[in-house]
Amino acid sequence: MAQRPAFGALKKAKPAPAAATPAPADAVPAARIQTSVRLDPAMWAALNDLATRKRIEGGRRVTVHDLLIEGGRHVLATNGIKLSE
Repeated sequence: MAQRPAFGALKKAKPAPAAATPAPADAVPAARIQTSVRLDPAMWAALNDLATRKRIEGGRRVTVHDLLIEGGRHVLATNGIKLSE
């Protein structure tokens, strides 16, 4: 009777990764903290509608996340807090 192959031999081999081209320095994402925000459904719907309208008008991708970031920056700027970008 033939010996059974080892489990490692049965795994599919992953293809070698293609040579990656380095991204430009400005394409590297900044360090972030992941958090959650609780919004009532009406506010979420209004923000989603606004994001869709801005996407259509501006021709670029706009998400609710982008609007929340914009709002946070506005609140900080209104209170005299400057962020380094």
